[in-house]
Amino acid sequence: MLAPGSDQIVGVFEIYSDVTPFLNQIKQTAIGIGQKAADIQAKVKHAAVENQAKVEQFSILSVGVVVGVLGLLYAILFVVVRRAQTIINHQEEERKLSHQRLSQSEKMASLGQMVAGIAHQLNTPLAFSENNVQMAKEAVDTLALPVQTVQELAKRSKAAADQDQVTIDVSEFHQELEHIDALDTDVEKISSMLDDIYNGVGQMAEMVTHLRDFTHLDQRQRQDVDVTHTLRSVVYIAKTVISNRVELIEAYHDVPRIECDVSQLNQVFLNLINNAAQAIVGHGTIWVRTQPTPQGGVQIEVEDTGCGIADDILPCIFDLYFTTKPQGEGTGMGLHIAKDIIDQHGGKIEVQTVYGKGSVFTVTLPASLVHD
Repeated sequence: MLAPGSDQIVGVFEIYSDVTPFLNQIKQTAIGIGQKAADIQAKVKHAAVENQAKVEQFSILSVGVVVGVLGLLYAILFVVVRRAQTIINHQEEERKLSHQRLSQSEKMASLGQMVAGIAHQLNTPLAFSENNVQMAKEAVDTLALPVQTVQELAKRSKAAADQDQVTIDVSEFHQELEHIDALDTDVEKISSMLDDIYNGVGQMAEMVTHLRDFTHLDQRQRQDVDVTHTLRSVVYIAKTVISNRVELIEAYHDVPRIECDVSQLNQVFLNLINNAAQAIVGHGTIWVRTQPTPQGGVQIEVEDTGCGIADDILPCIFDLYFTTKPQGEGTGMGLHIAKDIIDQHGGKIEVQTVYGKGSVFTVTLPASLVHD
């Protein structure tokens, strides 16, 4: 040990003791701890195996439940989707049927106006034809006696055909000859009346031809069409409907033939012309034009000198049931159906208007419909 206040060692203690029992105790303790650790490790391993089995079993059960729930949800979703699709298809069919009924209603309204106009136009040639037929019949009746007299003279002449001369006692035909001489029947007048009848029948035949071309009732829906030809029929029919104060001017150019439903397009064109005529107060002019497009399509214009369309209602003119006409005079379906028909043909319908001056409706049918 160190002396106080000095760095020198002044003494050493030596202690000797037997630590073997203590070491044995430590060794036994270590062995016990090792056994405990082994037991705990075995228990942990066993528990881990059991837990793993439980986890796997639970996972399989969970997956089964999830798969079952997903399958049920899929089945429910499939039924819902099928039901929704059925409802959508039904609504689409109803929409198509409703549109067809609306289109048919609009067509019948136009047809009613057209029939009234055609009936009025037919009435004129029918009236003077009937009058001329009656006058011609009366004139022909007055020619019965002269014809009979001539026939009798011809009969006697034929009976004496082998003789050089035929002697006829004029006194036998004195009364007939006096009656013939008193007749004021003009054969040229009869011929003129028959010509008038012939012309009247020709006018009626022309109307029927244009009416047949307009309706195309005897032809299939889609066909190869000369738009200019069908427009001529539409304009002819339109003239029977619109006021005679409105002048219709046609300006056609060479355009490609297209494949289309003529009856539907005629309905569109007649509607545009009728609308143009109704927009004109007093005297006015409507131009109907055709021209090819740079893309090889066909463009049809209907321009009028009417009142035009106000800016605030311009976006609504193609809406169903929208009309500016008084109640009972307009259905509000014409332009909507016209746009739908043009859309079905892959085309477009546009309008340019100046309020108070007039409008131009332009129908464009694309090159994809042009007949090669």
